[in-house]
Amino acid sequence: MTEEWKYYSNDDSLNYNIRIFNLGYKMKTWPFGCPVQSEPFQVGESELSINIYPNGYSKNARRNIAVYVMSMNDWDVKVEAKLSIGTMSFDISAKIESNSSCGWPKLCGHTDVWNLLDDGDLDISVDIKLVCEYFPGKQTLQVEVQGLKSEVT
Repeated sequence: MTEEWKYYSNDDSLNYNIRIFNLGYKMKTWPFGCPVQSEPFQVGESELSINIYPNGYSKNARRNIAVYVMSMNDWDVKVEAKLSIGTMSFDISAKIESNSSCGWPKLCGHTDVWNLLDDGDLDISVDIKLVCEYFPGKQTLQVEVQGLKSEVT
């Protein structure tokens, strides 16, 4: 279904490339809300993935490609991402809540995508930078442990 590769530039940034085979067929036949999911990948302490919806994420986005960066973590993250398809590029900077996503619900229409297909396949490149990871309660827990240690000594 896909061929994927990634290039880390440092601990908090990477370039993720995904080739979706037979996307032209998927755009014609798949219902909205049905994604092509990338393999999960690690940036910092966080696990992320890319979800591509060949016929949109929702009914009102049909006949559009939708792409989302998915966070599979129990904490919030802030990311900056640049997505490229052919000569088009799209930027986003967003906080993603735990086990949620952010992205482009109507990245581009099917008519635009048809011109970018290579024998029905599509290449998508996403540059992702992890700006911040929000670990709720972690600092509070550390302060509490330090307080307990001082009581014992």
